[in-house]
Amino acid sequence: MTRKRLLPLRKFLQNEWDSLRTRISQAVRDLRAAMCPCYCLTCGDVRTALSRGLVPQGWNWYSPGATIDLLAWVQEMKARLNLLWSYVSSPSPLNNSYNISVFQHPVRLLHCLLQEKAWKDSRDLDQYTLYMQVSDRRPLSPDVYGLTLTGLYIKHALWDTRQSFLQETLSHKLCALPEVRVSVIPKDEIPVSPVSLYLCPVYPSYVATGSALCRESAVLLLPLPSHIPPSVWSVRGVHAISLL
Repeated sequence: MTRKRLLPLRKFLQNEWDSLRTRISQAVRDLRAAMCPCYCLTCGDVRTALSRGLVPQGWNWYSPGATIDLLAWVQEMKARLNLLWSYVSSPSPLNNSYNISVFQHPVRLLHCLLQEKAWKDSRDLDQYTLYMQVSDRRPLSPDVYGLTLTGLYIKHALWDTRQSFLQETLSHKLCALPEVRVSVIPKDEIPVSPVSLYLCPVYPSYVATGSALCRESAVLLLPLPSHIPPSVWSVRGVHAISLL
């Protein structure tokens, strides 16, 4: 397959796959070197971290600086590899389901979706926008240019699956969202919502959640219908996180 001929979505997925494989290969080389009588700084750091059941900082590609349990990291890497391979090997990247925590650069997934639609229609990119909607789990229509996002959970609020509205809750537990449909539509065809919409920031699992999250660092802002003014949800720090 000639890389230059890859369309934006396919190229993005291939780049993510190649990057993760390269990083894991480097980790394997680091491990082999650390098993030898080498006293360089890198080998010393690897041996020290592993002896404590932790991930060496040089392997912590998703949340640099954080202390991560080694077993949890291995399980997450296995999940990422399996999911990413399923994405790369799919006949078409369109109308598939994706988990944004798989990717090192999840924002590029949605940008490439826009790029591909504009390229297909031979139109300018700025003529299109993303339309996002929590789905009822029916499959995307073949004529819809888009994809779905899975593994999303709401924090500090509840999603009413019967009425499809954001609701208040006293629970601190995460609330699972149904799949989110993301499609590309012309900007002049954006549907008008009859109710208020809270633009809920969505973050990948490896973003630290112990401190205040910056809306600018969100992968996307998911419009969620609500009978409560959006400012209330914003003050309460309602956000969504993607879990593997």
